Amino acid sequence: MHIPPFGAEGVQGVKKYLKDVHSLEELNAFFARMLTDACYHIAEKLDITGGYLSTYFKEKTGMNFLDAVNDVRIRKARELLDRASGLKIQDVAARVGYQNLNSFNRMFKKFTGLTPSEYRQEGGARGGGSKSEE
Repeated sequence: MHIPPFGAEGVQGVKKYLKDVHSLEELNAFFARMLTDACYHIAEKLDITGGYLSTYFKEKTGMNFLDAVNDVRIRKARELLDRASGLKIQDVAARVGYQNLNSFNRMFKKFTGLTPSEYRQEGGARGGGSKSEE
């Protein structure tokens, strides 16, 4: 599925695209792309580079823009792993916008200190496993 660049056709383009979305995975991939592209789109409007905006964002928030996006994705993944134990880890990854399971596993471990499997085995939030809440 082709995901158009953020802002390429404005709001009408987004509306048109959303009519063709047929699954949660497609919708999540679309929003993940929009968030990533948003950094560069915002930077372009401000006449600065995406790298500079990310650096500025990091100075103000303590994390760069893409890490902030990934933080939101991993928090949602933790929720899904906590309450939907019937979901396969690859399905959780797809629902939060990761198309590659290895990338999801690596990012999940970066933010929580555990792989998704370890997180689930330890009981998720109930087991106390979370690097981001220490």
